[in-house]
Amino acid sequence: MNEITLNLPADLANHLALMAQRTGRDESTLALESLRIYLEREQEQVAELQRAVEEADAGDFASDEEVQALLGNASWHQAAIAEGLADIDAGRHTNLETIKAYWDKRSKPL
Repeated sequence: MNEITLNLPADLANHLALMAQRTGRDESTLALESLRIYLEREQEQVAELQRAVEEADAGDFASDEEVQALLGNASWHQAAIAEGLADIDAGRHTNLETIKAYWDKRSKPL
């Protein structure tokens, strides 16, 4: 195993010492585990970013129609929620079964 020396800020050194005391493990082991977890997570993120860059370089983007369909679907749900809340506030729907039946009917294609 290679040895390195780190100069830790006081707050981090204190936190490490406290965790070592609470877990019964030594500071070196905790630091090694923390570094391993951090590097693995960073490696996954870098790999994901690299895949995204490769897809972009290959022109693999969502089409305007795909984006609009996704946004349109989200905006429909937002409008439905807002309308449903307004109906409840106006007293048009007073129980859950009525609300569910109303929106089930509204969601069916014409």
